[in-house]
Amino acid sequence: MVRGRRWGPRGPGLSLIALGLVSGTAWAQPVPTSSTSTTSRRPCPHTYRGLVRDREDDRPIPAASVLRAEEVVSCDDAGECLLEGLCPGLHKVDVIADGYTSETATITVPAETEGIFRLLMARYDVVVHAHRGRTPLETVAKTAIEGRALELSRGEALGDAVEEAPGGRTIRTGNVVKPVLNAQSANRVVIINDGVRHEAHKWGLDHGPELDLFSAGKVEVVRGAQGVRYGPEAIGGVVIVSPTPYPALPGLEGSIGSVLISNGRQGALFGNVVGALPGALEGLFFRGQISARKAGSLSTPGYALDNTGVNELDFGAALAMRREGSSAELSFTRFGSELGVFTGQVATTLEQFEEILRAPQPPQVDLYRFEYALERPFQAVSHQTVKAAGTLELGPETELALTYAWQLNDRQEYDRVRSSTQNAAQKSFTLDTHTLELVGETRFADDLKATYGLLALVQSNAFEGAPFLPNFRRYAIGPFYRQEWVGDQLHLELGMRADFEYRRVVDRERVGGADGALIITPLDFQSFVASTTALWEPSETFNMRFELSSAARPPSVDELAIRGVSQGQPSYEQGNLELGLETAFHAGVAAGLLFDELAFELELYGDLIDGFIFRRAEVGEDGQQFVRQTITGAFPAFIYDQTNAGFLGFNGEVRITPWPWLNFRSQLSMVRAQDLTSGGYLPFIPGDLWRNRITVQAKPLGPLQASFLSVESSLAFRQTRFDLAQDFAPPPDTYHLLGLSAGTTFDALGPPIEVSLEVQNALNTRYRNYLSRLRYYADEPGLSALLRLKVPFEVPFDSPTG
Repeated sequence: MVRGRRWGPRGPGLSLIALGLVSGTAWAQPVPTSSTSTTSRRPCPHTYRGLVRDREDDRPIPAASVLRAEEVVSCDDAGECLLEGLCPGLHKVDVIADGYTSETATITVPAETEGIFRLLMARYDVVVHAHRGRTPLETVAKTAIEGRALELSRGEALGDAVEEAPGGRTIRTGNVVKPVLNAQSANRVVIINDGVRHEAHKWGLDHGPELDLFSAGKVEVVRGAQGVRYGPEAIGGVVIVSPTPYPALPGLEGSIGSVLISNGRQGALFGNVVGALPGALEGLFFRGQISARKAGSLSTPGYALDNTGVNELDFGAALAMRREGSSAELSFTRFGSELGVFTGQVATTLEQFEEILRAPQPPQVDLYRFEYALERPFQAVSHQTVKAAGTLELGPETELALTYAWQLNDRQEYDRVRSSTQNAAQKSFTLDTHTLELVGETRFADDLKATYGLLALVQSNAFEGAPFLPNFRRYAIGPFYRQEWVGDQLHLELGMRADFEYRRVVDRERVGGADGALIITPLDFQSFVASTTALWEPSETFNMRFELSSAARPPSVDELAIRGVSQGQPSYEQGNLELGLETAFHAGVAAGLLFDELAFELELYGDLIDGFIFRRAEVGEDGQQFVRQTITGAFPAFIYDQTNAGFLGFNGEVRITPWPWLNFRSQLSMVRAQDLTSGGYLPFIPGDLWRNRITVQAKPLGPLQASFLSVESSLAFRQTRFDLAQDFAPPPDTYHLLGLSAGTTFDALGPPIEVSLEVQNALNTRYRNYLSRLRYYADEPGLSALLRLKVPFEVPFDSPTG
């Protein structure tokens, strides 16, 4: 592993303490200063292969040098150098090259045998990392999930990977998983996929992100209000999903593999490849990936969850070109999935729903059986993205990047019907989005840089079916500006952004039904947000981060104009056209320490959200919850409203490495939220979570390399701060989950084979998750074993000479 920092000769930054710790590394013991040391200790046997590359165009940097203690290792013309005689642990190295800013990095052996040092020319900020390295110095709370942590999320949803980050949680509803950051989710969390803002129907609890985690090379989680950087809706934070980078040298790199999961008898196959062409085609790159997944009904410790299977097929391709001073890329991805809706999740009357709430298990549970076939109700979802992007260097200190993307999100919902001849979907949503983003970067001095640009969006939604969600058109534009100053010990960043959004909601009058007159409602919103952040690093072992930022979002169309019963949701929802802008003000402070055997970061944050939008019970004149009668039954009524809300949270992470082969991680997340207008509590705020993990890493044994064994404990505390008038049932009890994982790399014949076995809910604990809508009807899934197999491959291309 290689860890690096940005600008200047000081030690690892605060983000390195919090973000890189997920790699589970062991700290070094004393090592000889060179292979010719006069010590009586036997020479250490390990070798590390380093590749020094230009970060701008991925070409090798010839005649570079790597300094380790008193030893200087020269790299060849291909930028390759071998560090020999290394003992297990961490080793600091300095990487230097003429015309480039020198950099200090840290490598880990024997867990990593090679890595890439990426340097930028002296006029740019320097970032050094490897495929499994840590992220560079950041002024925001940012966690990178890659390497082993990401591999152990393959075959699962994006939200499962996000749980690795402090403050990261999930909303689970059967087979749907949505990420939660600092108690915020859905319309308050922005997802960036391959540089494109992901636009989809994310308002429903049964609407998960349409992303393929098999194609991800890295997942970054940014916590806290990030409106200046990422625009509207970035109130809780941002999840950034990046693909596998193109190779540095001509050739192919990729992997094929499979994931088998016992609960639901799930199976997944995947394959991906990236390549760089040689010779006359040097500078051309390509990428391709495909994955397929099939799952049957999930099972709790006592019974099956009927009709919770999944069928999924995802694929994509990209072609890129890099030339001196410019680059271009064209890509296409498609996500397609069919998801069953738990049969016991549907209630046709209020009385039936109340009976389900009181029962210890779903009605007619004895009839539930495992099956792959999907029955009504179910959903069919597809998401297509076409991206065209390019960069152009306008001068020695200025670069522009332009990205256009088209996204088509299509969702078909099939409800239960009385006649077997009704094959069409009962609800159809088609969201068509065009985005254009222009970003410029100018460096005024070695320590002063500006980033500026704008994002433009045109979006339309077409709905078909019984009255529920109106059609709409949306136009938005948002210019922004950020200024960064970097000193020896202090990194400052100031930013501002304005957003202008214009919507036209199109609906029909109730009178006349499908022939009723059209009603066009204009809904316009404007917002201005700003941020200031500081990172103070007085020494290599201690640093602090201070953040004041804001974000704003206009109410979504469902919050404004939804009218009806959502699929599987036992409530009638009524939008509110009077809703205004929701604005969040975020303050955070964090401190971190990094020593050889101990590293930790403590983060305290507060959010004041003006105009917080939430769903409240509609109360009748008698003070009781209003019940609305529909053609499908009677349902409790809810309406969207606004209030002022306050959030106070704590995220802490500690790493202890008493010996190179043993690592202990403890992570604690806590949130307190309150309705500042009424003095009551807000619904669906997660309870406290305490997670612990012990990892043992074994020495290489014959063909077995990088072997490990982990035991994880998660204690989710009952939420005691709730208002039952805003919910159907009180929060479930505290529960504890135990997990196990082990893995190794078999390297004997041909390409190495990576194998891991993970056991989730190892004690088969019966529990219900407060953030899951499934808790109203049934328990969460029980014990599950996951077997992952991955075969990476690499095929170099011989580049002709002469």
